[in-house]
Amino acid sequence: MAGFEITAQDILKIDAVRHLAEEKTLKQGDYVFKEGQEDDHFYVILEGEIEISVKTSEGNEKVIAYVKPGELLGEGTLSGKTLKPASARAFSEVRLLALSYDNFTKMIAEDAPGSVEFLLKVLGMVNNRLHQTNLKMLAIFEISRMMTVYRDDLVGLCKTLIRQLIALTQSSEGIVLIKNSFSQTYRTIYSTTPLLSENLINDLDIEKPQYFTGKNGHLLVMNLKQSGVIILSRPISDEPFEDGQLRLVQMIAEQAAGIIDDASRRAIEKARTVLHQQKVVL
Repeated sequence: MAGFEITAQDILKIDAVRHLAEEKTLKQGDYVFKEGQEDDHFYVILEGEIEISVKTSEGNEKVIAYVKPGELLGEGTLSGKTLKPASARAFSEVRLLALSYDNFTKMIAEDAPGSVEFLLKVLGMVNNRLHQTNLKMLAIFEISRMMTVYRDDLVGLCKTLIRQLIALTQSSEGIVLIKNSFSQTYRTIYSTTPLLSENLINDLDIEKPQYFTGKNGHLLVMNLKQSGVIILSRPISDEPFEDGQLRLVQMIAEQAAGIIDDASRRAIEKARTVLHQQKVVL
């Protein structure tokens, strides 16, 4: 049905799942499974958050995703794939529901209609996740492309960056402020509203990525290394920002910081050149 979103609660309502699945609790840092190992369970995350990581060529673990409450993990097990291509570790204390492959096959044998309903709901959730991932990847690609197009246009670069981040995080407004390394002050390069200005940062800790709810709405603050800061906002009537959105903006900000810094430096050099030429003419 168009517009109908399947959730984990729909899966938990299936009698066979509730009877055959086992609830587990993990402490922060505990592994659900490790990369390269076998695990024959399908999971529904009930509480807490799980980080997904892979090993780099240097042998270090790199976090590539997070799984939140109401999301699925290990759905490949349902097709018999038990070798894990990545590690899953509890980012906080986690409570989850685990359905083994043996119990899944038992469900098929004992409750065919329930099994079909279960698989259709899992498929619906997986399709929705893929759709959301595709939207994010397209947005990130567009941001990367536009950062190249506008690398010599600081205002155009910041305008495009903010508009894309607003769409990506379902924000309502945004601002980019650039830091003057000599005076240690900030100036607005682009803002979608006069309500967001350099005056806003007087009451904020802009040295660390964060999101919070203030008296006028929800804010997400992301520094651009030493170059400046990005602030996104939502009305108080909307939902607050989430960890996943903070991490997504942080990833994009890290990529954008160097380009914005270069564009800012070129803009200053261009202004100095123009000023020098005017002095020569005078």
